[in-house]
Amino acid sequence: MIAQPTNGLAVGLMVPMQGAGVTKHAGGHGRRNRLHKFDRSRVQAHREALESIHKLLGSPDKAEFVDNGFSKLIETAAAALKALHGLAQDPTRPYIVDGKGRRAEHIDKGVELHDHATHVEEHGLDFTHHQSLARSLGAGPQHVVRWRMNILEDFSLTGKRAVVTGGGKGIGRGIALCLAEAGADVMVSARTNADVEAVAQEISALGRNGVAHTCDVTQPGALDRLAAAAVAELGGLDIWINNAGGLPDGTARYMTRTDPEQWQAQIDLNLTAVWKGCVAAAGHMAEGGSIINISSGAASGGQVKNGPYGASKAAVNSLTATFSLELAPKVRVNAVSPGPVPTQNFVESVGYEGERKEMIDKQMRIPLGRIGSERDIGGAVVFLASPAASWITGQILLVNGGR
Repeated sequence: MIAQPTNGLAVGLMVPMQGAGVTKHAGGHGRRNRLHKFDRSRVQAHREALESIHKLLGSPDKAEFVDNGFSKLIETAAAALKALHGLAQDPTRPYIVDGKGRRAEHIDKGVELHDHATHVEEHGLDFTHHQSLARSLGAGPQHVVRWRMNILEDFSLTGKRAVVTGGGKGIGRGIALCLAEAGADVMVSARTNADVEAVAQEISALGRNGVAHTCDVTQPGALDRLAAAAVAELGGLDIWINNAGGLPDGTARYMTRTDPEQWQAQIDLNLTAVWKGCVAAAGHMAEGGSIINISSGAASGGQVKNGPYGASKAAVNSLTATFSLELAPKVRVNAVSPGPVPTQNFVESVGYEGERKEMIDKQMRIPLGRIGSERDIGGAVVFLASPAASWITGQILLVNGGR
């Protein structure tokens, strides 16, 4: 029988029977030994444990959970279930290797073992970590586990719980919907209740759990309350998107013409809120969490008549890099830096309408020939939040059409 956990990791059990299969030793010498035989009571214990897991975890699918005959039996379904949960969280995923650095591959007639110590080193796998995972199954050092996974499953967010600040419109809304399409349940946060309620309903229509939460990220304690609400409403927190930001009063300014109050308002919205959001999220995230900050192309180079905004976003990039070091390896922290996307704020701040729109398009000279969309940014966020990006942290992903 085979069990299928809800995160897409398929795990099954192959019990070697009397005379079933062979073990081929390493080195290509072709020596063949019979697998160790199990008596009926031990076989039945395996079967009963897997039956319990099957009932708990769901429907069957393709994969192998291989006990090569040298390991200690999994004595209870509870112990096996705990171990499977640990395996499902393993970011490296490809193999669990045995005490001699070997990997297992399921074949029709049994288990073929290869001396493969170099595989551990070449693929960056943590040997000690994998050995401890095998032992957490109740197995000895010869216990070997392997599973198969379609690459597209690495991009799935099924079962993940996400928060998007500034998610009521524009890029934030696009991100929230993309996360939901990828399988995540999403708490949408913004200052305007009507906006977040509308987006939450769109998420629900996609078959996911969409929750609205009104929040002004510049207010004391607001982000701590948001994180706590996400855990209470969604059952946990896996993904946090610091998207809220922009120009506090919708006005771009020269540095030399910005008064202290206007400067502080810009920093509070674009930088301080991101810092507080990262701290709040990290405090509630389990291992494997992902924080993604939305930066801007304005963070790179000087900005004529948009200096305060550009400076605040440049600081977000630095903050992202620092958090990625402080929170590793438990939580990954990255940023997405969007190019021009015609959100309401963009349209209003640069006058992107009518004849001026065509003129601005020409001035931008975007190599890919078009201005960006909310889904362009949402797709990048889904990637960084997914297991496909499990070896990426501290990076600023430019999504700008090559500009």
